[in-house]
Parts: sequence; structure tokens; C-alpha cells
Amino acid sequence: MPKTSPDALKSACDTAGGKFSQGSMGYGCGTDCKGGPGTDCIVHCFPGKKKCTAQVIGGRRPHSVAQALTKSYKR
Repeated sequence: MPKTSPDALKSACDTAGGKFSQGSMGYGCGTDCKGGPGTDCIVHCFPGKKKCTAQVIGGRRPHSVAQALTKSYKR
């Protein structure tokens, strides 16, 4: 995942219906991949790192935060 600011991740998280959290170890968003909060699709960013990480279901390879937080992305 590309590096994403906390504000940009929160915006994408809100759009995807997820839950955003931020703390001293970084910031992230979790969704159910279907428009609600959950842990099936997660994006986490660490302060000072060049990239964010994503955990998704179904063997997908998303290229953006929005794609990582929703299940509708198909390759």
C-alpha cells in the first residue's frame, strides 16, 4: 500500500464504512469488506514508514486503500 496520511486514511475509512483508530504505534482502519466496521479488511500505517500494510480476504491484491477496504475490487 502507498503511504497514506491519517486524514486521507480516515476519509477512505469513512467512505468504506469502517472504523478508524489512531495511537502512538500508528493509525489504521478496519472493515468487514461490505460497508461496515470489522476486521476482514484492514489497512495499518506506521509513523515515519514509506508504506502502509493491508490485510484482505480472498487472495486479492489491492493497489489502493479504497480497494483494500472493500470487497468489490476484482482483478
